[in-house]
Amino acid sequence: MKGKKRSIDWMERSLPKIEPYLFLLPFFICFIIFFLWPILFSFGVSFTDWRGVRTGNYVGLTNYIGVLGSSTFRKALLNTFWYAALAGGSLMLLGFIIAYILNLPIIVFKRFFRTIYFLPVAMPAVIMGGVFAVMYDWHYGVLNYLLGIVGFDRLNWLGEVGTAKLAVTIAFVWRMLGLVMIYYIAGLQGLDVSVFEAAKVDGANSWQIVLHITFPLLKPIIMFIGVVVAVEVFQIFQEPYILFSFTAMGASGGPQDSALSLLQYLHRLGFQYQHMGKASVVAMTIFGLIIGVSLLQMKYFGFFRKE
Repeated sequence: MKGKKRSIDWMERSLPKIEPYLFLLPFFICFIIFFLWPILFSFGVSFTDWRGVRTGNYVGLTNYIGVLGSSTFRKALLNTFWYAALAGGSLMLLGFIIAYILNLPIIVFKRFFRTIYFLPVAMPAVIMGGVFAVMYDWHYGVLNYLLGIVGFDRLNWLGEVGTAKLAVTIAFVWRMLGLVMIYYIAGLQGLDVSVFEAAKVDGANSWQIVLHITFPLLKPIIMFIGVVVAVEVFQIFQEPYILFSFTAMGASGGPQDSALSLLQYLHRLGFQYQHMGKASVVAMTIFGLIIGVSLLQMKYFGFFRKE
């Protein structure tokens, strides 16, 4: 009996436990169905002339050559990089400044101000587009009114090539700023207060504390926020689509496609022209950009560094 019991104990120790895998199974099922399979399917479709109804024929690299060589694609790509640089950089900087101020002990009504800043995140996109369309109005817009007060000429925010991307960027930053702020606040509240008190005792000023203590301690949070912002900014769609839907240009991406984003170009190819193969090429481009920028950020912040 002892020998049999010892054999059973050895088998229990040797065989892998199935319970943890059962708990992880729902995640892997959802991951395969809603993430991995769509990516693989889109990659396969990019090599076909599928129109969304009948089975497509294999066309090799024809879609990639046609899309990547298109002047419209290059314009959408440059616009998206413009959004990533200006909107992404503004979000990272302004989000930290607002979070740092609202985290100071001397600030009162903190919950009220955090709620006010976070409200745009929960606001429906259609309402956001209507509000900004009114703000950008040539005759009655508040922005042109403020420009007139300080002595500048009015701007045709949604009708000029030079201001269309800026108008989209302002709306995008306004919508995303509250989310970035909340992430920063969560990171700031998780820092050890004793470290800052020790720095003050040693004679460090506020700027030195932020630069040499706060930023290094916030590296994991900054990396996470950078990845989130990269994902959002490379998929920018709502702002240009809705803003220019309030003008005669519809969803064209602004005057001369000056505000056209990659995701808008994907929508145009897939849902207006019904060319799913070319739309999948743009989708693979967006996916590659997000992965590449995210990996660069993770490498910069030492995510792959061995301790």
